[in-house]
Amino acid sequence: MKQMNDYQKKANRFLDKFGMTLHAELAGEEKRCPLWCDGNHYHGDHYIAWIMDKTGEREDFRFDFWNSLISSANGNRPTNYEILSCLACDIEHAGSLLNDEETQQQLEAQSKEIEAFFTEEELEELKEIV
Repeated sequence: MKQMNDYQKKANRFLDKFGMTLHAELAGEEKRCPLWCDGNHYHGDHYIAWIMDKTGEREDFRFDFWNSLISSANGNRPTNYEILSCLACDIEHAGSLLNDEETQQQLEAQSKEIEAFFTEEELEELKEIV
């Protein structure tokens, strides 16, 4: 059995503390690239991920996620840490490294969706996961 590292434990504590569960399923055969990609690169497997509030007080948050090439090549599913840390980075850096205005606008819209789902306290702790 694979031992959980400190990063994974931190991500799981975050989910437990705020009463959330996180799921990710392969998106299927579609091999499209993330918004920030120019379409000329291969990324890890494409997943549809969603975070559910166990209390049912808010709608599920669904989003696209790509795991790493290494994880994909080894047949590993993404961890809670990998997914949550990417969300935290998306908030911090939405479109900041891109020249394409349309893609930047899409990423900024995605960042706003993330910020709309999480409370202020959750966002602060989410950023600490990275």
